[in-house]
Amino acid sequence: MENTEKILMQILGHLEQIKSDVETLKSNQTDTNQRLSNIETKLNSVYNQTAKTCEDITLLNQKFDDLKDDIDFLTHKENQTEKEVYSIKKKLQIVK
Repeated sequence: MENTEKILMQILGHLEQIKSDVETLKSNQTDTNQRLSNIETKLNSVYNQTAKTCEDITLLNQKFDDLKDDIDFLTHKENQTEKEVYSIKKKLQIVK
């Protein structure tokens, strides 16, 4: 019986070690899950900021297009006005 008890004690020791290892693994898994959750939260924040930045860029591009149209129009009007002034000056010189 002594030999059987010794074997049973060894098995019990191994089982206790396995139980301890499983508890450690569970604890590590909980830590890993928490870290993963933190990463997911940060990633969602990055996605949201990226989407906002894309929206801002789209709005800025539209404003630049509008500004370019305004500059083109003002350039056109300036040229048109200068042509009219030239025409008026030319007519005035004829009259003199």
